[in-house]
Amino acid sequence: MSLRFRLATVERLRAARLEEAGVDLQRAADAVEAAIRHRDALTAALHGSRNPRRATPPELSSAAVHRDRLREERAATNEEIDRRRQLLDGARAAWLEARAELRAVQSLHERHRELVAAQEARREQQASDEAAGVQSSRRMLLRRHTDRRRVPTACPAGGGPG
Repeated sequence: MSLRFRLATVERLRAARLEEAGVDLQRAADAVEAAIRHRDALTAALHGSRNPRRATPPELSSAAVHRDRLREERAATNEEIDRRRQLLDGARAAWLEARAELRAVQSLHERHRELVAAQEARREQQASDEAAGVQSSRRMLLRRHTDRRRVPTACPAGGGPG
């Protein structure tokens, strides 16, 4: 009984750990997707940024500075995407490890359940065999008892086997 309790506790703890790892994995994946969306928005803004047709030199300079800032921010976002992908890979590895640990405990727990079921089946079979043995003994005793009570019938004179 205590082994089953310990296995159930370990299984429950491993399942909780897997759940936490799954949440961390999802957060990491969402962070990568958000960074990619941000980079795509910066790229679209950069491609949409053009010099005005009629612009003064300060306006042209301002537009060039804006494009440079977008390029720098996009480069920083690319670095952030790489960093977040590394975090995602780490989160995926942690999730896979947690899943493997849970499966190992589940497998062990299942084997334990099968062992307990087999032991219970053997106990039931043994009890059934014992009950059948007791019943058989009672029948044999009853037959002996009824055989003793039977009175041999006398054969008529001269009519016996010969």
